[in-house]
Amino acid sequence: VYFPFFFEKVHLFVRAEAKTLYSWRRLDFIVKISFLQFMVKRKVRYEIECIIMINQYY
Repeated sequence: VYFPFFFEKVHLFVRAEAKTLYSWRRLDFIVKISFLQFMVKRKVRYEIECIIMINQYY
């Protein structure tokens, strides 16, 4: 189970961050942290699956 609307927002967020950051490691860290915070707030159990999905895009 995943949420296409949410992934679209994450994709846009990552693109926006990529324009301002030059370190991919830092970018990856920021994406994971912000994503986990988003998931925790909504008490969703798909953090690992979603992070893997994000990594496949980049």
